Amino acid sequence: MMNISKFESKSIFILLAFFAIAWLSFLVTTVPIPPFDNIEQLVWMRSMEWGYFKHPPLTTWLMWPFVQIFGWNKWASYLLGASCTIASLGIFWNILRQAKGPHFAGVALLIAMCITYYNGSLFAYNHNISLTLLVAITAWIWWKLIQEVSLTWWLALGIITAFGMLTKYQYALTLFVGAYLFIKYGMWKIKKNYFYIAIAGLLTIVILTPHLIWLSDQKAGPLQYAASVLSKPYPFLQRMEQVFYWLIDIFFNRCLAAMILLGFVFFYTRKNKNTEEEKNNISVQFILAWGLTPILLMAMMGGISGNYLPTRWGTAFAMWMIPLLMLSLSIQENKLTEQHVIKKITISFVIIQIMLIFLSLQTSIYGFFPSKNPKKIPFPYEQMHTEMLHVIHSLTDCPIDVISGPIGQSGALAIAFNNHPKVLIEGDLDKSPWIKPNELARSMILNLWDPNQARTDAFKTFNGWSYQVQWPTETDMLSKCKK
Repeated sequence: MMNISKFESKSIFILLAFFAIAWLSFLVTTVPIPPFDNIEQLVWMRSMEWGYFKHPPLTTWLMWPFVQIFGWNKWASYLLGASCTIASLGIFWNILRQAKGPHFAGVALLIAMCITYYNGSLFAYNHNISLTLLVAITAWIWWKLIQEVSLTWWLALGIITAFGMLTKYQYALTLFVGAYLFIKYGMWKIKKNYFYIAIAGLLTIVILTPHLIWLSDQKAGPLQYAASVLSKPYPFLQRMEQVFYWLIDIFFNRCLAAMILLGFVFFYTRKNKNTEEEKNNISVQFILAWGLTPILLMAMMGGISGNYLPTRWGTAFAMWMIPLLMLSLSIQENKLTEQHVIKKITISFVIIQIMLIFLSLQTSIYGFFPSKNPKKIPFPYEQMHTEMLHVIHSLTDCPIDVISGPIGQSGALAIAFNNHPKVLIEGDLDKSPWIKPNELARSMILNLWDPNQARTDAFKTFNGWSYQVQWPTETDMLSKCKK
Protein backbone atom coordinates (compact mmCIF):
# COMPACT_ATOMS: atom_id res chain seq x y z
CA MET A 1 0.00 0.00 0.00
CA MET A 2 1.17 3.51 -0.78
CA ASN A 3 2.83 5.10 2.24
CA ILE A 4 1.22 8.51 2.64
CA SER A 5 1.48 8.69 6.41
CA LYS A 6 3.59 11.86 6.21
CA PHE A 7 1.37 13.46 3.56
CA GLU A 8 4.33 15.05 1.79
CA SER A 9 3.89 16.89 -1.51
CA LYS A 10 5.38 14.02 -3.51
CA SER A 11 3.06 11.48 -1.88
CA ILE A 12 0.01 13.67 -2.51
CA PHE A 13 1.01 14.11 -6.16
CA ILE A 14 1.32 10.34 -6.58
CA LEU A 15 -1.99 9.80 -4.78
CA LEU A 16 -3.86 12.25 -7.03
CA ALA A 17 -2.23 10.84 -10.17
CA PHE A 18 -3.14 7.27 -9.23
CA PHE A 19 -6.68 8.38 -8.31
CA ALA A 20 -7.09 10.08 -11.70
CA ILE A 21 -5.71 7.16 -13.69
CA ALA A 22 -7.83 4.61 -11.82
CA TRP A 23 -11.11 6.49 -12.19
CA LEU A 24 -10.52 7.65 -15.76
CA SER A 25 -9.62 4.11 -16.84
CA PHE A 26 -12.78 2.80 -15.22
CA LEU A 27 -15.09 5.51 -16.56
CA VAL A 28 -13.94 5.44 -20.18
CA THR A 29 -14.27 1.64 -20.13
CA THR A 30 -17.79 1.49 -18.71
CA VAL A 31 -19.36 4.64 -20.18
CA PRO A 32 -19.57 4.31 -23.98
CA ILE A 33 -20.44 7.94 -24.71
CA PRO A 34 -19.04 11.19 -23.30
CA PRO A 35 -21.36 13.15 -20.99
CA PHE A 36 -23.46 15.50 -23.09
CA ASP A 37 -21.87 18.45 -21.25
CA ASN A 38 -18.50 17.40 -22.68
CA ILE A 39 -20.00 17.20 -26.14
CA GLU A 40 -21.57 20.62 -25.69
CA GLN A 41 -18.16 22.15 -24.96
CA LEU A 42 -16.62 20.43 -28.00
CA VAL A 43 -19.41 21.83 -30.16
CA TRP A 44 -19.08 25.35 -28.80
CA MET A 45 -15.30 25.59 -29.06
CA ARG A 46 -15.51 25.55 -32.87
CA SER A 47 -15.39 29.33 -32.48
CA MET A 48 -14.07 31.57 -29.71
CA GLU A 49 -16.93 33.83 -28.69
CA TRP A 50 -17.49 36.28 -25.83
CA GLY A 51 -20.36 34.10 -24.71
CA TYR A 52 -22.57 31.22 -25.74
CA PHE A 53 -26.30 30.82 -25.67
CA LYS A 54 -26.35 29.09 -22.27
CA HIS A 55 -23.21 30.21 -20.44
CA PRO A 56 -20.29 32.66 -20.32
CA PRO A 57 -17.25 31.73 -22.43
CA LEU A 58 -14.24 30.81 -20.27
CA THR A 59 -15.13 27.12 -19.84
CA THR A 60 -15.22 26.76 -23.61
CA TRP A 61 -12.01 28.76 -24.10
CA LEU A 62 -10.17 26.38 -21.77
CA MET A 63 -11.09 23.55 -24.13
CA TRP A 64 -9.22 25.16 -27.04
CA PRO A 65 -5.60 24.28 -26.05
CA PHE A 66 -6.59 20.71 -25.17
CA VAL A 67 -8.18 20.25 -28.58
CA GLN A 68 -5.05 21.60 -30.26
CA ILE A 69 -2.97 19.01 -28.39
CA PHE A 70 -5.25 15.97 -28.33
CA GLY A 71 -7.54 16.68 -31.29
CA TRP A 72 -11.27 17.35 -31.53
CA ASN A 73 -12.39 14.24 -29.69
CA LYS A 74 -13.79 13.00 -26.42
CA TRP A 75 -10.34 12.48 -24.89
CA ALA A 76 -9.64 16.21 -24.98
CA SER A 77 -12.73 16.77 -22.83
CA TYR A 78 -11.96 13.86 -20.51
CA LEU A 79 -8.43 15.04 -19.79
CA LEU A 80 -9.49 18.66 -19.31
CA GLY A 81 -12.27 17.70 -16.90
CA ALA A 82 -9.96 15.47 -14.88
CA SER A 83 -7.22 18.12 -14.86
CA CYS A 84 -9.59 20.76 -13.44
CA THR A 85 -10.84 18.44 -10.70
CA ILE A 86 -7.39 17.13 -9.72
CA ALA A 87 -5.92 20.66 -9.70
CA SER A 88 -8.80 21.83 -7.48
CA LEU A 89 -8.19 19.01 -5.02
CA GLY A 90 -4.47 19.80 -5.03
CA ILE A 91 -5.06 23.48 -4.21
CA PHE A 92 -7.58 22.46 -1.53
CA TRP A 93 -4.94 20.22 0.10
CA ASN A 94 -2.21 22.88 -0.12
CA ILE A 95 -4.33 25.54 1.59
CA LEU A 96 -5.29 23.17 4.41
CA ARG A 97 -1.69 22.02 4.78
CA GLN A 98 -0.70 25.61 5.52
CA ALA A 99 -3.81 26.34 7.57
CA LYS A 100 -4.13 23.23 9.76
CA GLY A 101 -1.14 20.99 9.15
CA PRO A 102 -0.18 18.15 6.77
CA HIS A 103 -2.12 15.35 8.49
CA PHE A 104 -5.34 17.37 8.74
CA ALA A 105 -4.97 18.38 5.07
CA GLY A 106 -4.18 14.84 3.94
CA VAL A 107 -7.17 13.33 5.71
CA ALA A 108 -9.46 16.11 4.43
CA LEU A 109 -8.23 15.36 0.92
CA LEU A 110 -8.98 11.64 1.29
CA ILE A 111 -12.50 12.46 2.49
CA ALA A 112 -13.06 14.96 -0.35
CA MET A 113 -11.94 12.37 -2.91
CA CYS A 114 -14.90 10.24 -1.79
CA ILE A 115 -17.40 12.91 -2.95
CA THR A 116 -18.98 11.61 -6.16
CA TYR A 117 -18.73 15.01 -7.84
CA TYR A 118 -14.98 14.36 -7.97
CA ASN A 119 -14.68 10.61 -8.66
CA GLY A 120 -17.66 9.26 -10.58
CA SER A 121 -17.75 12.47 -12.62
CA LEU A 122 -13.99 12.80 -13.04
CA PHE A 123 -14.22 12.60 -16.84
CA ALA A 124 -17.01 15.18 -17.03
CA TYR A 125 -16.27 18.69 -18.22
CA ASN A 126 -18.78 21.48 -17.82
CA HIS A 127 -19.15 24.89 -16.20
CA ASN A 128 -19.45 23.39 -12.72
CA ILE A 129 -16.10 21.62 -13.15
CA SER A 130 -14.24 24.72 -14.36
CA LEU A 131 -15.97 26.76 -11.63
CA THR A 132 -14.59 24.30 -9.06
CA LEU A 133 -11.06 25.20 -10.17
CA LEU A 134 -11.75 28.95 -10.16
CA VAL A 135 -13.24 28.72 -6.64
CA ALA A 136 -10.17 26.82 -5.41
CA ILE A 137 -7.83 29.44 -6.89
CA THR A 138 -9.93 32.20 -5.33
CA ALA A 139 -9.72 30.53 -1.92
CA TRP A 140 -5.93 30.30 -2.29
CA ILE A 141 -5.69 34.02 -3.14
CA TRP A 142 -7.83 34.94 -0.13
CA TRP A 143 -5.62 32.76 2.08
CA LYS A 144 -2.71 34.92 0.99
CA LEU A 145 -4.63 38.18 1.35
CA ILE A 146 -5.63 37.61 4.98
CA GLN A 147 -1.95 37.19 5.83
CA GLU A 148 -0.40 40.13 4.00
CA VAL A 149 -1.31 43.48 2.47
CA SER A 150 -0.31 43.05 -1.15
CA LEU A 151 -1.25 44.81 -4.37
CA THR A 152 -0.10 41.70 -6.26
CA TRP A 153 -2.64 39.46 -4.56
CA TRP A 154 -5.43 42.02 -4.95
CA LEU A 155 -4.68 42.23 -8.67
CA ALA A 156 -4.68 38.45 -8.83
CA LEU A 157 -8.09 38.48 -7.15
CA GLY A 158 -9.36 41.04 -9.65
CA ILE A 159 -8.27 38.87 -12.56
CA ILE A 160 -9.59 35.63 -11.10
CA THR A 161 -12.90 37.30 -10.22
CA ALA A 162 -13.33 38.29 -13.86
CA PHE A 163 -12.39 34.79 -14.95
CA GLY A 164 -14.83 33.33 -12.44
CA MET A 165 -17.72 35.43 -13.73
CA LEU A 166 -16.71 34.48 -17.28
CA THR A 167 -17.04 30.86 -16.17
CA LYS A 168 -20.39 30.85 -14.41
CA TYR A 169 -22.38 33.60 -12.72
CA GLN A 170 -22.70 31.38 -9.66
CA TYR A 171 -19.12 32.47 -8.95
CA ALA A 172 -20.69 35.60 -7.39
CA LEU A 173 -21.16 33.53 -4.22
CA THR A 174 -17.43 33.86 -3.57
CA LEU A 175 -17.86 37.64 -3.30
CA PHE A 176 -19.89 37.10 -0.13
CA VAL A 177 -17.18 34.81 1.23
CA GLY A 178 -14.62 37.51 0.47
CA ALA A 179 -16.75 40.19 2.14
CA TYR A 180 -16.99 38.05 5.28
CA LEU A 181 -13.22 37.53 5.38
CA PHE A 182 -12.57 41.22 4.71
CA ILE A 183 -14.64 42.19 7.74
CA LYS A 184 -13.75 39.30 10.04
CA TYR A 185 -10.00 39.72 9.67
CA GLY A 186 -10.13 43.50 10.06
CA MET A 187 -8.88 44.14 6.54
CA TRP A 188 -11.27 47.11 6.35
CA LYS A 189 -9.07 48.94 8.87
CA ILE A 190 -6.12 49.06 6.44
CA LYS A 191 -6.38 52.14 4.19
CA LYS A 192 -4.14 50.68 1.49
CA ASN A 193 -6.64 47.91 0.88
CA TYR A 194 -9.26 50.37 -0.43
CA PHE A 195 -6.89 51.66 -3.08
CA TYR A 196 -5.89 48.12 -4.01
CA ILE A 197 -9.54 47.05 -4.18
CA ALA A 198 -10.34 49.94 -6.52
CA ILE A 199 -7.54 48.94 -8.89
CA ALA A 200 -8.52 45.25 -8.72
CA GLY A 201 -12.18 46.12 -9.32
CA LEU A 202 -11.28 48.26 -12.31
CA LEU A 203 -9.24 45.40 -13.72
CA THR A 204 -12.20 43.05 -13.25
CA ILE A 205 -14.51 45.44 -15.11
CA VAL A 206 -12.06 45.88 -17.98
CA ILE A 207 -11.78 42.12 -18.48
CA LEU A 208 -15.56 41.63 -18.21
CA THR A 209 -16.58 44.52 -20.47
CA PRO A 210 -16.46 42.64 -23.82
CA HIS A 211 -18.66 39.90 -22.38
CA LEU A 212 -21.10 42.43 -20.92
CA ILE A 213 -21.36 44.20 -24.29
CA TRP A 214 -21.95 40.85 -25.98
CA LEU A 215 -24.52 39.90 -23.33
CA SER A 216 -26.56 43.06 -23.85
CA ASP A 217 -26.86 42.37 -27.56
CA GLN A 218 -28.04 38.77 -27.47
CA LYS A 219 -31.37 37.30 -28.43
CA ALA A 220 -30.18 33.85 -27.28
CA GLY A 221 -27.78 34.34 -24.37
CA PRO A 222 -27.18 33.09 -20.81
CA LEU A 223 -29.75 35.44 -19.26
CA GLN A 224 -32.44 34.34 -21.68
CA TYR A 225 -31.51 30.70 -21.12
CA ALA A 226 -31.63 31.10 -17.34
CA ALA A 227 -35.07 32.73 -17.59
CA SER A 228 -36.32 29.85 -19.71
CA VAL A 229 -35.14 27.03 -17.42
CA LEU A 230 -35.86 28.50 -13.99
CA SER A 231 -39.16 27.30 -12.66
CA LYS A 232 -41.93 29.55 -11.40
CA PRO A 233 -41.55 30.27 -7.68
CA TYR A 234 -42.95 27.53 -5.45
CA PRO A 235 -45.31 28.21 -2.55
CA PHE A 236 -43.49 28.59 0.76
CA LEU A 237 -43.83 24.99 1.98
CA GLN A 238 -42.68 23.62 -1.37
CA ARG A 239 -39.71 26.00 -1.26
CA MET A 240 -38.64 24.57 2.06
CA GLU A 241 -39.19 21.05 0.76
CA GLN A 242 -37.06 21.50 -2.35
CA VAL A 243 -34.26 23.19 -0.33
CA PHE A 244 -34.40 20.29 2.13
CA TYR A 245 -34.08 17.72 -0.68
CA TRP A 246 -31.24 19.72 -2.25
CA LEU A 247 -29.32 19.63 1.03
CA ILE A 248 -30.10 15.93 1.51
CA ASP A 249 -28.77 15.25 -2.01
CA ILE A 250 -25.48 16.99 -1.23
CA PHE A 251 -24.83 15.42 2.18
CA PHE A 252 -26.35 11.96 1.79
CA ASN A 253 -26.04 11.32 -1.93
CA ARG A 254 -23.08 13.18 -3.45
CA CYS A 255 -21.19 13.23 -0.14
CA LEU A 256 -22.48 9.97 1.36
CA ALA A 257 -19.21 8.06 0.94
CA ALA A 258 -17.32 11.08 2.29
CA MET A 259 -19.60 11.17 5.33
CA ILE A 260 -18.89 7.48 5.91
CA LEU A 261 -15.13 8.02 5.80
CA LEU A 262 -15.51 11.07 8.05
CA GLY A 263 -17.36 8.83 10.51
CA PHE A 264 -14.48 6.36 10.45
CA VAL A 265 -11.98 9.17 11.05
CA PHE A 266 -14.01 10.34 14.05
CA PHE A 267 -14.16 6.77 15.37
CA TYR A 268 -10.41 6.22 14.96
CA THR A 269 -9.52 9.47 16.75
CA ARG A 270 -12.19 9.59 19.45
CA LYS A 271 -9.95 8.10 22.16
CA ASN A 272 -6.89 10.13 21.26
CA LYS A 273 -5.66 11.93 24.36
CA ASN A 274 -4.30 14.89 22.39
CA THR A 275 -7.49 16.87 22.90
CA GLU A 276 -6.00 20.30 23.57
CA GLU A 277 -7.78 22.90 21.45
CA GLU A 278 -5.64 24.34 18.67
CA LYS A 279 -5.47 28.13 18.78
CA ASN A 280 -4.93 28.94 15.12
CA ASN A 281 -8.07 31.06 14.89
CA ILE A 282 -7.06 32.55 11.56
CA SER A 283 -7.55 29.21 9.85
CA VAL A 284 -10.77 28.39 11.71
CA GLN A 285 -12.52 31.52 10.43
CA PHE A 286 -11.22 30.90 6.92
CA ILE A 287 -12.54 27.32 6.94
CA LEU A 288 -15.86 28.49 8.36
CA ALA A 289 -16.25 31.09 5.60
CA TRP A 290 -15.60 28.71 2.71
CA GLY A 291 -17.32 25.70 4.22
CA LEU A 292 -20.58 27.34 5.23
CA THR A 293 -21.24 30.59 3.34
CA PRO A 294 -21.78 29.32 -0.26
CA ILE A 295 -23.97 26.35 0.73
CA LEU A 296 -25.98 28.51 3.13
CA LEU A 297 -26.46 31.23 0.51
CA MET A 298 -27.65 28.73 -2.11
CA ALA A 299 -30.13 27.23 0.35
CA MET A 300 -31.37 30.73 1.23
CA MET A 301 -31.65 31.61 -2.44
CA GLY A 302 -33.82 28.55 -3.05
CA GLY A 303 -35.97 29.37 -0.05
CA ILE A 304 -36.42 33.06 -0.83
CA SER A 305 -36.71 32.97 -4.62
CA GLY A 306 -38.57 29.68 -4.74
CA ASN A 307 -36.68 28.56 -7.83
CA TYR A 308 -35.35 25.06 -8.40
CA LEU A 309 -31.82 24.40 -7.14
CA PRO A 310 -29.92 22.15 -9.57
CA THR A 311 -28.10 19.40 -7.71
CA ARG A 312 -24.89 20.08 -9.64
CA TRP A 313 -24.65 23.53 -8.04
CA GLY A 314 -22.86 21.93 -5.13
CA THR A 315 -19.90 20.80 -7.24
CA ALA A 316 -17.63 23.79 -6.72
CA PHE A 317 -18.20 24.06 -2.96
CA ALA A 318 -18.74 20.54 -1.60
CA MET A 319 -15.08 19.85 -0.79
CA TRP A 320 -14.88 23.00 1.34
CA MET A 321 -17.48 21.61 3.75
CA ILE A 322 -15.13 18.76 4.73
CA PRO A 323 -12.63 20.70 6.90
CA LEU A 324 -15.53 22.51 8.57
CA LEU A 325 -17.16 19.19 9.46
CA MET A 326 -13.82 17.86 10.71
CA LEU A 327 -13.40 20.83 13.03
CA SER A 328 -16.98 20.50 14.27
CA LEU A 329 -16.10 16.91 15.29
CA SER A 330 -12.90 18.13 17.00
CA ILE A 331 -10.73 16.32 14.45
CA GLN A 332 -7.51 18.33 14.66
CA GLU A 333 -3.94 17.92 13.44
CA ASN A 334 -2.77 16.74 16.85
CA LYS A 335 -5.23 13.82 16.73
CA LEU A 336 -3.98 12.61 13.37
CA THR A 337 -0.25 12.33 13.89
CA GLU A 338 -0.13 8.70 15.00
CA GLN A 339 0.86 6.40 12.13
CA HIS A 340 -1.55 3.60 13.04
CA VAL A 341 -4.46 6.07 12.85
CA ILE A 342 -3.40 7.27 9.40
CA LYS A 343 -2.98 3.67 8.28
CA LYS A 344 -6.55 2.81 9.32
CA ILE A 345 -7.89 5.92 7.58
CA THR A 346 -5.98 5.08 4.41
CA ILE A 347 -7.26 1.48 4.37
CA SER A 348 -10.82 2.75 4.87
CA PHE A 349 -10.35 5.22 2.02
CA VAL A 350 -9.14 2.49 -0.35
CA ILE A 351 -12.04 0.19 0.58
CA ILE A 352 -14.57 3.00 -0.02
CA GLN A 353 -13.03 3.81 -3.41
CA ILE A 354 -13.23 0.15 -4.41
CA MET A 355 -16.87 0.04 -3.30
CA LEU A 356 -17.66 3.21 -5.27
CA ILE A 357 -16.14 1.71 -8.40
CA PHE A 358 -18.02 -1.56 -7.81
CA LEU A 359 -21.36 0.26 -7.36
CA SER A 360 -20.69 2.39 -10.44
CA LEU A 361 -19.99 -0.78 -12.43
CA GLN A 362 -23.20 -2.43 -11.27
CA THR A 363 -25.29 0.58 -12.34
CA SER A 364 -23.52 0.86 -15.71
CA ILE A 365 -24.67 -0.91 -18.89
CA TYR A 366 -22.32 -3.76 -17.97
CA GLY A 367 -23.75 -4.25 -14.47
CA PHE A 368 -26.71 -6.07 -12.98
CA PHE A 369 -28.65 -2.87 -12.26
CA PRO A 370 -28.29 -0.55 -15.28
CA SER A 371 -30.18 2.71 -15.05
CA LYS A 372 -33.67 2.74 -16.55
CA ASN A 373 -33.77 6.53 -16.64
CA PRO A 374 -34.05 7.51 -20.35
CA LYS A 375 -31.63 10.39 -19.74
CA LYS A 376 -28.96 7.95 -18.50
CA ILE A 377 -29.29 5.32 -21.23
CA PRO A 378 -26.27 5.76 -23.54
CA PHE A 379 -27.03 7.28 -26.94
CA PRO A 380 -25.89 4.67 -29.54
CA TYR A 381 -24.10 7.22 -31.71
CA GLU A 382 -21.52 4.84 -33.17
CA GLN A 383 -24.14 2.32 -34.35
CA MET A 384 -26.24 5.14 -35.77
CA HIS A 385 -23.21 6.57 -37.53
CA THR A 386 -22.42 3.21 -39.15
CA GLU A 387 -26.02 2.82 -40.30
CA MET A 388 -26.21 6.36 -41.66
CA LEU A 389 -22.98 6.04 -43.63
CA HIS A 390 -24.43 3.32 -45.84
CA VAL A 391 -27.33 5.58 -46.82
CA ILE A 392 -25.20 8.72 -47.18
CA HIS A 393 -22.64 6.96 -49.42
CA SER A 394 -25.45 5.72 -51.64
CA LEU A 395 -26.54 9.33 -52.18
CA THR A 396 -23.28 11.27 -52.40
CA ASP A 397 -19.50 11.08 -52.30
CA CYS A 398 -19.29 14.43 -50.49
CA PRO A 399 -18.73 14.48 -46.72
CA ILE A 400 -21.32 15.81 -44.31
CA ASP A 401 -20.26 19.35 -43.33
CA VAL A 402 -22.98 20.23 -40.84
CA ILE A 403 -25.28 18.24 -38.55
CA SER A 404 -28.44 20.09 -37.60
CA GLY A 405 -30.36 18.89 -34.55
CA PRO A 406 -30.23 18.54 -30.75
CA ILE A 407 -26.78 19.52 -29.49
CA GLY A 408 -25.91 16.40 -27.50
CA GLN A 409 -26.91 13.79 -30.06
CA SER A 410 -25.70 15.83 -33.04
CA GLY A 411 -22.38 16.46 -31.31
CA ALA A 412 -21.98 12.76 -30.53
CA LEU A 413 -22.50 11.90 -34.19
CA ALA A 414 -20.03 14.62 -35.17
CA ILE A 415 -17.42 12.85 -33.04
CA ALA A 416 -18.10 9.60 -34.93
CA PHE A 417 -17.70 11.14 -38.41
CA ASN A 418 -14.06 11.22 -39.55
CA ASN A 419 -14.25 14.87 -40.63
CA HIS A 420 -16.10 15.97 -37.45
CA PRO A 421 -18.88 18.13 -38.96
CA LYS A 422 -19.93 21.34 -37.25
CA VAL A 423 -23.21 21.27 -35.32
CA LEU A 424 -26.08 23.64 -36.08
CA ILE A 425 -27.89 23.57 -32.73
CA GLU A 426 -31.59 22.92 -33.35
CA GLY A 427 -31.19 24.56 -36.75
CA ASP A 428 -30.65 27.93 -35.04
CA LEU A 429 -27.82 30.14 -36.30
CA ASP A 430 -28.15 32.45 -33.27
CA LYS A 431 -27.15 29.51 -31.06
CA SER A 432 -24.41 28.40 -33.47
CA PRO A 433 -22.08 31.37 -34.17
CA TRP A 434 -19.37 29.03 -35.53
CA ILE A 435 -21.54 28.62 -38.64
CA LYS A 436 -21.97 31.63 -40.93
CA PRO A 437 -25.22 31.99 -42.93
CA ASN A 438 -23.43 31.87 -46.28
CA GLU A 439 -21.62 28.70 -45.16
CA LEU A 440 -24.83 26.68 -45.21
CA ALA A 441 -25.35 27.30 -48.91
CA ARG A 442 -22.14 25.38 -49.67
CA SER A 443 -22.58 22.65 -47.08
CA MET A 444 -23.86 19.11 -47.07
CA ILE A 445 -26.23 19.10 -44.09
CA LEU A 446 -27.50 16.12 -42.12
CA ASN A 447 -30.80 17.03 -40.44
CA LEU A 448 -31.55 14.99 -37.32
CA TRP A 449 -34.84 14.56 -35.43
CA ASP A 450 -35.56 12.63 -32.25
CA PRO A 451 -38.24 9.89 -32.15
CA ASN A 452 -40.86 12.34 -30.86
CA GLN A 453 -40.43 14.38 -34.04
CA ALA A 454 -40.34 11.42 -36.44
CA ARG A 455 -40.49 12.47 -40.10
CA THR A 456 -42.32 10.32 -42.63
CA ASP A 457 -40.25 11.78 -45.49
CA ALA A 458 -36.90 10.96 -43.83
CA PHE A 459 -34.75 7.90 -43.24
CA LYS A 460 -35.16 6.15 -39.90
CA THR A 461 -32.51 4.56 -37.70
CA PHE A 462 -32.94 1.36 -35.70
CA ASN A 463 -33.78 3.36 -32.55
CA GLY A 464 -36.43 5.62 -34.07
CA TRP A 465 -34.38 8.71 -34.89
CA SER A 466 -35.04 10.34 -38.28
CA TYR A 467 -32.47 11.94 -40.55
CA GLN A 468 -32.32 13.54 -43.95
CA VAL A 469 -29.52 14.71 -46.23
CA GLN A 470 -29.90 18.33 -47.30
CA TRP A 471 -28.04 19.30 -50.45
CA PRO A 472 -26.08 22.53 -50.94
CA THR A 473 -28.05 25.30 -52.61
CA GLU A 474 -25.08 26.68 -54.55
CA THR A 475 -25.14 25.23 -58.05
CA ASP A 476 -21.46 24.23 -58.29
CA MET A 477 -21.54 22.38 -54.96
CA LEU A 478 -24.87 20.75 -55.76
CA SER A 479 -23.61 19.38 -59.11
CA LYS A 480 -20.43 18.18 -57.41
CA CYS A 481 -22.18 16.30 -54.62
CA LYS A 482 -25.23 14.76 -56.30
CA LYS A 483 -24.61 11.38 -57.87
